[in-house]
Amino acid sequence: MGGLRIENFLKNLENESNIQNICILEKDYIDKYYSSIGSRKKTYSLYRKAVNDAKFSMDFKKVVLDVLKLSNEEMLEYKKEYREKVKSEHDNLRYITDVQGYIETAISLIQSKNFIDKVLGFAAITGRRVAEIGSTAEFELHTPQHLIFKGQLKTKESKYYDSYVIPILMNTYDFITHFRFFREQYTKYLNNPDVFHNSCSKDLSFKVKVHFSKFVEGVITPKNLRAIYATLASNEFNKNTRKTHQSYIADILGHSPDDLNTVNSYFVFKLKE
Repeated sequence: MGGLRIENFLKNLENESNIQNICILEKDYIDKYYSSIGSRKKTYSLYRKAVNDAKFSMDFKKVVLDVLKLSNEEMLEYKKEYREKVKSEHDNLRYITDVQGYIETAISLIQSKNFIDKVLGFAAITGRRVAEIGSTAEFELHTPQHLIFKGQLKTKESKYYDSYVIPILMNTYDFITHFRFFREQYTKYLNNPDVFHNSCSKDLSFKVKVHFSKFVEGVITPKNLRAIYATLASNEFNKNTRKTHQSYIADILGHSPDDLNTVNSYFVFKLKE
């Protein structure tokens, strides 16, 4: 998301009187910079979250939000593409070929001296988004295999998941020690996920391939770490419950209890026997 210029956009809104014109110009920029409907939708969502978080009046926000969104036709096309993508992934699950190697690599990365490597390691072990690791995540001990997580992004303004319990793929006591040091050492992006995205996305996309490609089929992305975690955690920790894998994964990824549909996009991988 290297083309984001949200902070400048918000400053322009504060300093100019023709709000709608500023929004139209920003929409034109977004539509030209991001060619796919999916990337535009993701970008609009980031802008809309920033506007909702800002101290503007409700009427002011409405003017902005009415402009920065997909058209009805684009939204229908986006939903169609999304359904087709999820169906294709469900029909062609990718193998995780070396679970032990994957976990050992993730653990070694959290002990690295490199910021990007650490972010990827923590994300792989916990299933949290890279932006949460880099900016907002907080963890507390719960059990030797479970943590209490706080700092979720993409909650759609819901406070349902202020904090919740998650399993992780290593000993929680060791994890907490490493993560506390990480938070103390790297404060540049703390509570600023937009700046984190702009600064780190390219390096994350490159490094995740360097470190994890050999453990899974196909091209791997930072988002895939979350899907791989979901597969591994459900296989390990959902053995003795009555929950479906879908319901369990929704819980540990922090999806709303009335939304089991979104979790379908995380059924991308399976273990190779």
